[in-house]
Amino acid sequence: MTTFQTEDLKEGALDWAAAIAYGLELSDENLPIWFDDHGAHDVFHPSRRWSQGGPIIECVPIELIVTPLSERERWKACITPNPRSPHYAFWRYGPTPLVAAMRCYVAARLGDSVDIPEGLP
Repeated sequence: MTTFQTEDLKEGALDWAAAIAYGLELSDENLPIWFDDHGAHDVFHPSRRWSQGGPIIECVPIELIVTPLSERERWKACITPNPRSPHYAFWRYGPTPLVAAMRCYVAARLGDSVDIPEGLP
């Protein structure tokens, strides 16, 4: 396992952490599986697929804002109130709305750093 700051998570590591935060059962350390309402399953990529990340954004809810920052961190995601401190908003940045939202969601649920299995793409 490797420890990552949630603000630096991306690709497979971010999707894996989002699966843990969402409470999904993992088929193995490297392959989070998502089951839809009809029993179909697919690899869980909420930071890349709106069909998986969108429902999380709506449920929490997570607010998405375009920022004047560089393209690398163009989007800001906010959860208000902060689940760990109801007096403040909780936020994270990302290059896309889904990446920002999933970083914010993971940080809110799991903290500022998470342990991720090695070898995730």
